[in-house]
Amino acid sequence: MVEKVFLILTVWRSVPAFLAFHSLQDKQAVMEDMRRFGGNDTLWSLHRLLISSKLFRRIFLTRVSFKSQKLQKIVRLFYRPSQDFSVEVIDKKIGGGFMVCHGNSTIVYARSIGKNFLVHQNVTVGRGKMIEGNDVPVIGDNVLIGTGAIVIGGIHIGNNVKIGAGAVVHKDVPDNCTVVGNPMRIICKKEIKDERAFN
Repeated sequence: MVEKVFLILTVWRSVPAFLAFHSLQDKQAVMEDMRRFGGNDTLWSLHRLLISSKLFRRIFLTRVSFKSQKLQKIVRLFYRPSQDFSVEVIDKKIGGGFMVCHGNSTIVYARSIGKNFLVHQNVTVGRGKMIEGNDVPVIGDNVLIGTGAIVIGGIHIGNNVKIGAGAVVHKDVPDNCTVVGNPMRIICKKEIKDERAFN
């Protein structure tokens, strides 16, 4: 009851965020983020997450900055993002369902990020070896990066990839694989030719 009263009394803080949300072209991506953080598709849920989650704020403000730096600065006056977690995406493409667990000392600097990206604490995604004119990773859909992992260079991380805790990834990773260790070792699922096995 106290939390509900507090949220009602502070809803004025979220008016600029509501306006920013409505100005975004990809509102669906924000709603998918909200669901990953335990919310739903309502403005009330957006308000609650902005109040309660600094990590969600950082992701939301990053999306707003893609639309307008000025608008992002206005929203930041009312909501300070987490200083423990940093995200920058060069191509301004982040799929919906971006989730950060804990976020302490996590830096994500990528070319683009697919949908349903999940990243844990003490992770570094960033610059490294230049490959074909790119020095930061491109991350596919449904990628999970475990605690303390490092993903660097102009590499491609495929879809449905899991990067284990403490792994150091500096080469391309194909779809449907798991990466472990330092030096990195890629473990791929064997293709099942008989689809009847799933029925």
